Amino acid sequence: MEIDKAVHQITLESIRPTESVIGAEVKIAEIKKIIEKYGWFGEAAIAVQDETDGTIYLLDGHHRLAAAQEFGLTEIPVVIVEFSDLSKFYLYYNSMESVRRAANDVERFR
Repeated sequence: MEIDKAVHQITLESIRPTESVIGAEVKIAEIKKIIEKYGWFGEAAIAVQDETDGTIYLLDGHHRLAAAQEFGLTEIPVVIVEFSDLSKFYLYYNSMESVRRAANDVERFR
């Protein structure tokens, strides 16, 4: 099966992180320097959209999200994958419920 790799511009406020970046200030600062010098870089972030309520959960790209927030950007490029295709991108989650749980466990993203 071919996976739709279309990149969407998603507003930061509509993305639910599934990991915290507390303590990652050095990495975020490095990413900010690259964005400042070259603009947005590299691959789009990866997210999955919950079919039950439409919530977009960020799976990969948390440091880039934090850097974008610090720059005051309003959107970031995101590839939204189907949960059934998730294992091709991200092996950690085995159910949509595990994604929701991870997002709920992020008391503070930054």
